[in-house]
Amino acid sequence: MPRTLVALAVLWAAVPARAERPAVPVAGAFGMYDPETVRLWPTRLQHLVGGVDAQGALVAEARRRAAAAGNPARFYLYLSLTALDGGCRCWEAQILGRLRRERPELVLRDAAGQPVSVFLDRMPAGRMPALDPGNPATAAFWADVALAEAARHDWDGVWADNVWRGRFDATWSAVPIDPRSGAPYTTARYRADLLATLRALRSRFDAAGKRLVGNHSAAWRETDEDPVLRDQVRAMHGVVIEDFFYDHGGKPLSEDERLRQVRYLDFASRAGVLTWAHGGKGALMEPAKRETVLAAYLLTRRGDAAVGDLNAVKTWWPALATDLGAACGDLRCLDPGRGFAPAEPCPRAGTVLARDFAAGRVLVNPGTVARAVPLGGVAFRRLAGGRASDPLPLAGGTGAVLVRDGHDASSSASGRDGR
Repeated sequence: MPRTLVALAVLWAAVPARAERPAVPVAGAFGMYDPETVRLWPTRLQHLVGGVDAQGALVAEARRRAAAAGNPARFYLYLSLTALDGGCRCWEAQILGRLRRERPELVLRDAAGQPVSVFLDRMPAGRMPALDPGNPATAAFWADVALAEAARHDWDGVWADNVWRGRFDATWSAVPIDPRSGAPYTTARYRADLLATLRALRSRFDAAGKRLVGNHSAAWRETDEDPVLRDQVRAMHGVVIEDFFYDHGGKPLSEDERLRQVRYLDFASRAGVLTWAHGGKGALMEPAKRETVLAAYLLTRRGDAAVGDLNAVKTWWPALATDLGAACGDLRCLDPGRGFAPAEPCPRAGTVLARDFAAGRVLVNPGTVARAVPLGGVAFRRLAGGRASDPLPLAGGTGAVLVRDGHDASSSASGRDGR
């Protein structure tokens, strides 16, 4: 075992067999940012992401510990889908080297025949070349690599980064040439080609009994208008929104953006696709933002949908163990202009979003205007403690998780009824 893995393995020191864990599925990185998570997250979190270099050899023991704790954890290997990083000094760089040797035609090129690279806002040109989604060999190569590693270390699936929507902006070195037509790639053609790749991958992953969960980068911005993006959602086992309710810099999104995200997650979850909502720039790890992220996630949660990216032990939030029980129906919109009466269609601008649970209620104000939301005389307490006032003040862009008085909020039973 490499020295780095030996150092991590010692962290399997005694941990209580029954560790505190959340009442809803929570996700996080497994030993990638904080070595302490190697011993704690398998007993506490339900969706864990790791890399080949440090975490692969630890998955078997992590799975054993999760099972001993009664925790239904799943482990996902990280790998970028539409571009590979040649400068990371990691397994992905080795995969790119192999692709360049064996299948160089799978790298997209510009009109001058030069490789097109991406993420120029944070990486030098040439470091991360874009792959051709229109060549069936791309899907075959990527699936061969990913599934071989998934089988070798018994990962449950792959967390596929950079499932792009085909917007060739300034972060690309150039608009790539479509190798089939010889003309510049169009967004529509790129999306259709990527859909074919996702469907081919889905077939391979289904046959192998593994999950394909895609970081569907910013697709929520256009899914309302583009049926191809909706088909891409259905082609994957799961989809991720990294910048949920807050952008990648941690700034709040607009009301329209938040509503688009809620519609995206609601569409995916109703289609039976796992939804995975981070908060932008680790918002679920920030005390001032985390209740809003949790409340917004709960609006559309079904099955084993996941929230967050807890990447360090210090970001653990005991309130995540609060059990609201089974959902009592779906998302509702409350119209302040009509005494907070239900409004359709939902979600819609100018309303407060709500969902009831057997033991609680979540409320989200996606707009910028503060609202005082009546609770109908029902006694609730706040997630952080204390009685919830009626009406409940909600600042713009915030959410609240309320627990009914008389209900035990410390249970780890999740009410996982598929709703």
